[in-house]
Amino acid sequence: MTGSTIHVVCPSCSAINRVPPDRPARQAKCGSCHQPLFQGAPVKTDATLAARYEIRSIPMLMLFVGGNPVARRAGASDTRGIVSWARTHGSDKPPSARPN
Repeated sequence: MTGSTIHVVCPSCSAINRVPPDRPARQAKCGSCHQPLFQGAPVKTDATLAARYEIRSIPMLMLFVGGNPVARRAGASDTRGIVSWARTHGSDKPPSARPN
């Protein structure tokens, strides 16, 4: 096994699963409910919600603090990139000190 283990939340039962990074995504199954962790199904969108938050691409990551969006990021990213981005825009900083 190369690299560190990835933690994936099961879309069926919400159990947290450890997945080795060298395991093909299509083969990964939940240890609790045995459903596939990566289903590759098209994303269903809500046009009203997409318009409200000006979502124009998928994937779109938005960080909310106190129910309000404080940062957004379009495009795919690895775990380290998402964690770094979230820490940069974290709720421990006042809104004026958070970059977009």
